[in-house]
Amino acid sequence: MRSPSTRGPAARLAHLAYRALSLPVAGGLRVNAEALAQCLAGLAQLADPASASIFLDNLGRLRPQLPEAERRRLARRMQRSRARTMLEMLAAPARGHRWARRQVEILGLPALREALRAGRGAVVIWNHVGVPDVGARGLAAHGIPTTGHADRPLGPLLWRGLVRSREALGLHYWPRSSGTAPMLAALRRGELAGVVWDGHAPDAAGGAGRGLEAAVALSRRSGAPLFRGACLPEGPRFRLVLEGPRPAPRGPAEARGLVEDLARAEMRLVVGNLEQWSLVRALPPEAVEWAAAAAGARVAARPAAAAARSARAPQPEPRRWAEPGTETV
Repeated sequence: MRSPSTRGPAARLAHLAYRALSLPVAGGLRVNAEALAQCLAGLAQLADPASASIFLDNLGRLRPQLPEAERRRLARRMQRSRARTMLEMLAAPARGHRWARRQVEILGLPALREALRAGRGAVVIWNHVGVPDVGARGLAAHGIPTTGHADRPLGPLLWRGLVRSREALGLHYWPRSSGTAPMLAALRRGELAGVVWDGHAPDAAGGAGRGLEAAVALSRRSGAPLFRGACLPEGPRFRLVLEGPRPAPRGPAEARGLVEDLARAEMRLVVGNLEQWSLVRALPPEAVEWAAAAAGARVAARPAAAAARSARAPQPEPRRWAEPGTETV
């Protein structure tokens, strides 16, 4: 099933323009990714000054105890992360599967392959920490395609080129107006449905958790397990961490509990990787509450965990997924 954005002469011309642009961008990233991202971040600051205000406001909501100077430093780093994400998306046509297999380390790939053997596919949720597009391309390079919704971050012309180039790499992006049909079809094929949950703006139909609710609803409807994904740059390379599988919920109560659990886990990831967070949207109150609840749960769990360790010292704790860069809150 092909996205309508890839059809017609306009899409072909956009694809050619996108490929031509990707070559110098990929070359610049290869020489010095940080310097190029810093340059684009400066331009973004001038072209979109409101984004800096949004970053500062979100930081103030999540970490009100931070000094003003530290918040401004983090906001600059977030702008750079946003620029790096855009550059990586632009460079994709010049970076095929060979590049992804070499440059993207994947933790949790055996668990994902094992879950896919059941034939129901898997739902993977992402947020705006790191570069989800690179993570999905890394999975596609290992023969695991993804179908998902996406906005138009590069404008309508380049968007058509982006969608067409991603189809050649095994990624199928659809506008949100297409509904869940493309993702359900992918799950029936035993593939991935990707949901960037914080890309769903709160509206009258739902709050900050709309994206998580959509992912859990896909899992419940299809019976597909659910994974969390985060792909963070480490110099010129990337580390993709997959956490899961979480079984599909069997009823409304399980679904609500899973949404709440995922919300706390996702906000832990955000707070632990603020420099890599590039969401240009005001953080709603619910997300702040999730972050506070996640921090409280971790603090409360420390004494119990310590007591459990001392009571059964010879037995190692089960290995849990550690979010990259997560700090103790």
